[in-house]
Amino acid sequence: MNAVVRSEQGTGTAVAVLDLISRAATDPNCDIDKMERLLQMQERILDRNAETEFNVAMTSAQGDMGPISRDASNPQTKSKYASYDKLDVVLRPIYVKHGFSISYDTGDSPKEDHVRVIAKVAHRAGHAKGLRVPGAMRN
Repeated sequence: MNAVVRSEQGTGTAVAVLDLISRAATDPNCDIDKMERLLQMQERILDRNAETEFNVAMTSAQGDMGPISRDASNPQTKSKYASYDKLDVVLRPIYVKHGFSISYDTGDSPKEDHVRVIAKVAHRAGHAKGLRVPGAMRN
C-alpha cells in the first residue's frame, strides 16, 4: 500500500511538471533556459519514480526467493553448489513476474587471463543496475 501511494504521488508530481512544461512551451515569452530546467526536472522525477519502482519490485522478488538446492559438485573444493541451470529454472519465473530482466556482458578484469562478467538487471519501469558477477572466468 505504501509503495502504491508513493508511486501515485510521484506520478502526480510528474504530471504536474509535464503540465507546466506544456503551458510554458505555448508561451511565446518563455525563456529557453527555464524550459531546459523544467525538462531536466521532469527527467529527474521520472528517473526517481523508475528507481523507486525498481526497489519496491526487487524487495518483493527477493521475498519470493528462497534457498535453492545444490545439484552440482566441485571436486577441487569438495563442495556442492547450485548450477546455473538450477538457478535459472528456479529464479527466472520469479524475477520475470516482478518485471525484471537480466543481461550479461564482459569487461576488463584486473587479474591477468580473467574476464569480468557484468550482469545488468533492468526493470520494466526503466531503471537498471549493472552488477559485477563474482568468480570471474579465465580466458
